[in-house]
Amino acid sequence: MADEAAGPGGGQLRPWWFGSMAAIGLAAALVVGCNSVAPLEPDPEPGCPDAVLAGPEAGSPLTRGVTVAHASTGLDRGSRRLPRAGRSALMGLAAALVVGCDSLASQDPDVGCPGVTYPDWTTSPYVLPFPVGKEYRVDLSNCSGSFHGEGQPDEFATDFAMPVGTPITAARAGTVVHVEESGIGRELNNLVVVDHGDDTYAQYMHLVRNGAHVQVGQEVEQGDAIGQSGATGLAGYPHLHFVVTQRGWAWPYSSIPVTFSNTDPNPRGLKADTEYEALEY
Repeated sequence: MADEAAGPGGGQLRPWWFGSMAAIGLAAALVVGCNSVAPLEPDPEPGCPDAVLAGPEAGSPLTRGVTVAHASTGLDRGSRRLPRAGRSALMGLAAALVVGCDSLASQDPDVGCPGVTYPDWTTSPYVLPFPVGKEYRVDLSNCSGSFHGEGQPDEFATDFAMPVGTPITAARAGTVVHVEESGIGRELNNLVVVDHGDDTYAQYMHLVRNGAHVQVGQEVEQGDAIGQSGATGLAGYPHLHFVVTQRGWAWPYSSIPVTFSNTDPNPRGLKADTEYEALEY
């Protein structure tokens, strides 16, 4: 038959044999490849020298190190084409490799609280709480230790390191329901609380004394000035402590996971020790 070839034992290899071998090979590649790329940062020099890379984007982090050309099929180079069954299996599993690795790579195990489903960052109603074009580093993030530890009221809070006096803007529209700006040093935490109208509240903490730019009852739009950052209350250094709570805002509150739509992809919230720029929205 036209699509048959001599196997290692001298018998005839059927088309299904090629499909099965291709499926097994690429299934193994999917497991090994995803395990190797998902939890790690991209290698600046990926793959093996002069290796043949499979997949729709040869040389991409999703397919590095996967070689399928002339696998142990018993065929000489150029002697026969892989039968249709084998080609179909290769195409299907190559797609699975790309999709599977993409999914795993975006779910960094070191980001966010374990076992928690985060809202889609691309459609999030929240933006970063500082002006467009500015960039600040996240110190503590969700479940990243200290007062942000798992199970704590602030487990879903985010700390943005920024100099005293940095402008703070509304991450989401709402109504101001609480303002405290009389604190000096560590004696009192200056903050602004905004009610979003859906039983959630954004809290902007550690503002400077007399640093609030809003008053109770005022309506704010996304991006409006809230106040100036500081280091009042339980703050060991100048930063903005941002947290969204539900069913009230008084301590001990219940914080909830949020994502931000105007910065780099953050499917599990913002990553600690990482800088984020506020983009146009």
